[in-house]
Amino acid sequence: MSSDNYSNTFVFTTLAGYIPLSKRWSIEQGIQARLNLESGKRPYFNYSALGYQDEYLRGYEYYVIDGDHYFLSNSSLRFLLFDKVFQYKKWMMPVPKMRRMPYRIYLSANLDQGYVQNIYYAHSNKLPNTWVVGGGFGIDFVLYYDKLISIEWSRNKFGQNGLFLHYKLNLK
Repeated sequence: MSSDNYSNTFVFTTLAGYIPLSKRWSIEQGIQARLNLESGKRPYFNYSALGYQDEYLRGYEYYVIDGDHYFLSNSSLRFLLFDKVFQYKKWMMPVPKMRRMPYRIYLSANLDQGYVQNIYYAHSNKLPNTWVVGGGFGIDFVLYYDKLISIEWSRNKFGQNGLFLHYKLNLK
């Protein structure tokens, strides 16, 4: 196989939704899918799927599942525990627009599932070509509307569990 003459074309989609059930209860659902439009064997480094950056299943944070195509579903049932606004004093925060910090705390029950298809390199990993499910419970801290810090206890299909710290600070 020549590694200097290949093509890698994907179709990738993400859908996300939020459904308020009441003043404090809500459901969040995210779906991601990737379809590789090329056929044939390519170099292994072109098969990255789940386990990179924000594309992971809860309970499988220490795993990588490589393949051509994948489907990922992240579901959360959330309860709003705390919703307040912290007002900084002028001497504490010199930037006027950042003196008002809304913050929320949520309790969550999470269920993630996914599937990765890997025809050529699956022999070295037992997770591709199988339905993968994981989930658990967490506490989410939301600051300034879009800064998220999550502490989650998750379990995977192997019976392994752990406490994980996730964050999305959106500092771009």
